[in-house]
Amino acid sequence: MIRNSLPLSKFRRVVQANEVLLEYLESAVQSLRESFFYALDCQGPLKLFAEVAMVRIDKVGRLKRVVRLFEDTLLEAETIGLALEHEKLGFNLPHGPLSLGVGSARNVKPPLRSSFLFLDDLARARDEMCQKHRPTIHPASAALEPPWPRGLPIQYLTRPFNLTVEEANNHMLFIAARDVSVVLLEQTPYLVSGAGSDASPNGGEQSIVGFWVVNEAEVD
Repeated sequence: MIRNSLPLSKFRRVVQANEVLLEYLESAVQSLRESFFYALDCQGPLKLFAEVAMVRIDKVGRLKRVVRLFEDTLLEAETIGLALEHEKLGFNLPHGPLSLGVGSARNVKPPLRSSFLFLDDLARARDEMCQKHRPTIHPASAALEPPWPRGLPIQYLTRPFNLTVEEANNHMLFIAARDVSVVLLEQTPYLVSGAGSDASPNGGEQSIVGFWVVNEAEVD
């Protein structure tokens, strides 16, 4: 659908640009094997994903479908960064590739429906990806029951963008549902004492949910 709605020449350029970004990332991954590896040397290639995303979103009025086409590239890049053997890259933080090198919150400009839909879809996909990834580190996280989050804390889903704006209303259904689940959170499960049990953030559960629960609770 995206391809058919873009001129073929532009579609090819976008695909090629996305492939170049992933090739830069692969170069950073390959450098992990070298004795001279230094994580800061890789920051340039890793920051490119955020920089490209910002430019494409800023120009979304003319390039709506180009922005949508970027989602798969961002998800593939984050999947590579999450691999345990790539940990030294520092590309596995919960705020994701879009926040790397971005110092402060950004407003979505222009505040178009297509931009908010893109960020909402990306947030949903990143949360699903995290739900699959976390059990590889802590298998018990797959069995967490509400209110414990199995995926990403809400504040990391769309960083660095500020989405508490009127223009985002009715365009971010996934984020809105997560907002409701946090704002209307029943506090009792968080406050129950159960050190060492499998149903409490104390003791054993602390190592499973870690900062995920603490940060989710702080949102409320």
